[in-house]
Amino acid sequence: MPDWRDAASTRLGGFPTDKVMLIRDEHGDLQVAAFLLDVEIDLFRINFELCGTFRVETEDLSYLMFDQGIIERIGELLEDAKDLWEELEPYFDENGDLDPPDDMITAPIETLDPEPEP
Repeated sequence: MPDWRDAASTRLGGFPTDKVMLIRDEHGDLQVAAFLLDVEIDLFRINFELCGTFRVETEDLSYLMFDQGIIERIGELLEDAKDLWEELEPYFDENGDLDPPDDMITAPIETLDPEPEP
Protein backbone atom coordinates (compact mmCIF):
# COMPACT_ATOMS: atom_id res chain seq x y z
CA MET A 1 0.00 0.00 0.00
CA PRO A 2 1.53 3.37 -0.94
CA ASP A 3 2.26 5.91 1.77
CA TRP A 4 0.70 9.20 0.61
CA ARG A 5 3.17 11.23 2.67
CA ASP A 6 6.10 9.60 0.85
CA ALA A 7 4.44 10.29 -2.50
CA ALA A 8 3.81 13.88 -1.47
CA SER A 9 7.41 14.28 -0.35
CA THR A 10 8.60 13.08 -3.75
CA ARG A 11 6.25 15.53 -5.48
CA LEU A 12 7.54 18.34 -3.26
CA GLY A 13 11.12 17.75 -4.27
CA GLY A 14 11.96 15.89 -1.09
CA PHE A 15 10.37 18.03 1.59
CA PRO A 16 8.35 16.20 4.25
CA THR A 17 4.69 16.91 4.85
CA ASP A 18 3.04 17.81 8.15
CA LYS A 19 6.07 19.62 9.59
CA VAL A 20 6.93 23.29 10.08
CA MET A 21 10.26 24.09 8.43
CA LEU A 22 12.49 26.97 7.48
CA ILE A 23 12.96 26.50 3.73
CA ARG A 24 14.16 28.41 0.71
CA ASP A 25 11.42 29.16 -1.79
CA GLU A 26 11.84 29.05 -5.55
CA HIS A 27 13.44 32.52 -5.44
CA GLY A 28 15.91 31.61 -2.68
CA ASP A 29 14.04 33.56 0.00
CA LEU A 30 13.65 32.01 3.44
CA GLN A 31 10.15 31.12 4.58
CA VAL A 32 8.61 29.31 7.52
CA ALA A 33 6.28 26.85 5.85
CA ALA A 34 4.59 23.46 6.01
CA PHE A 35 3.17 21.18 3.36
CA LEU A 36 -0.06 19.30 4.05
CA LEU A 37 -2.57 17.05 2.32
CA ASP A 38 -6.29 17.77 2.33
CA VAL A 39 -8.92 15.03 2.68
CA GLU A 40 -8.77 14.41 -1.08
CA ILE A 41 -4.95 13.96 -0.89
CA ASP A 42 -4.34 17.32 -2.62
CA LEU A 43 -1.10 19.01 -1.62
CA PHE A 44 -1.06 22.55 -0.30
CA ARG A 45 1.47 24.79 1.36
CA ILE A 46 1.07 27.03 4.36
CA ASN A 47 3.42 30.01 4.73
CA PHE A 48 3.58 31.23 8.31
CA GLU A 49 4.30 34.92 8.76
CA LEU A 50 6.27 36.48 11.60
CA CYS A 51 3.18 38.39 12.78
CA GLY A 52 1.28 35.15 13.52
CA THR A 53 -0.82 34.96 10.37
CA PHE A 54 -0.57 32.35 7.64
CA ARG A 55 -1.28 32.07 3.93
CA VAL A 56 -2.45 28.89 2.20
CA GLU A 57 -1.05 28.32 -1.28
CA THR A 58 -2.10 25.77 -3.87
CA GLU A 59 -0.73 25.11 -7.29
CA ASP A 60 -3.71 24.95 -9.61
CA LEU A 61 -6.48 23.80 -7.29
CA SER A 62 -9.83 25.55 -7.29
CA TYR A 63 -10.61 24.38 -3.74
CA LEU A 64 -9.28 22.42 -0.76
CA MET A 65 -11.35 20.14 1.44
CA PHE A 66 -10.60 20.09 5.18
CA ASP A 67 -12.04 18.06 8.00
CA GLN A 68 -11.83 18.90 11.70
CA GLY A 69 -8.55 17.02 12.05
CA ILE A 70 -6.84 19.14 9.37
CA ILE A 71 -8.15 22.37 10.91
CA GLU A 72 -6.84 21.29 14.32
CA ARG A 73 -3.49 20.28 12.79
CA ILE A 74 -3.14 23.70 11.15
CA GLY A 75 -3.64 25.25 14.60
CA GLU A 76 -0.88 23.02 16.00
CA LEU A 77 1.42 23.91 13.12
CA LEU A 78 0.74 27.60 13.73
CA GLU A 79 2.04 27.15 17.29
CA ASP A 80 5.10 25.30 15.96
CA ALA A 81 5.69 28.15 13.52
CA LYS A 82 5.52 30.74 16.32
CA ASP A 83 8.14 28.73 18.22
CA LEU A 84 10.38 28.59 15.15
CA TRP A 85 10.06 32.35 14.59
CA GLU A 86 11.15 32.87 18.22
CA GLU A 87 14.21 30.66 17.61
CA LEU A 88 15.02 32.71 14.51
CA GLU A 89 14.78 36.09 16.28
CA PRO A 90 18.52 36.37 17.05
CA TYR A 91 19.35 35.88 13.36
CA PHE A 92 17.68 39.05 12.08
CA ASP A 93 20.09 41.87 11.29
CA GLU A 94 19.44 45.60 11.80
CA ASN A 95 17.81 45.77 8.33
CA GLY A 96 15.36 43.00 9.19
CA ASP A 97 17.07 40.45 6.96
CA LEU A 98 17.16 36.87 8.20
CA ASP A 99 20.54 35.09 8.18
CA PRO A 100 20.29 31.88 10.22
CA PRO A 101 22.92 29.13 10.32
CA ASP A 102 22.58 26.60 7.52
CA ASP A 103 21.64 23.82 9.92
CA MET A 104 18.38 25.64 10.72
CA ILE A 105 17.30 25.53 7.07
CA THR A 106 15.51 22.33 6.08
CA ALA A 107 17.06 20.75 3.03
CA PRO A 108 15.08 18.34 0.88
CA ILE A 109 15.39 14.72 1.94
CA GLU A 110 16.58 12.18 -0.56
CA THR A 111 13.79 10.78 -2.66
CA LEU A 112 13.73 7.51 -4.52
CA ASP A 113 15.29 7.70 -7.93
CA PRO A 114 13.20 6.34 -10.77
CA GLU A 115 13.97 2.76 -11.66
CA PRO A 116 17.05 2.53 -13.85
CA GLU A 117 16.48 1.85 -17.49
CA PRO A 118 17.42 -1.68 -18.61
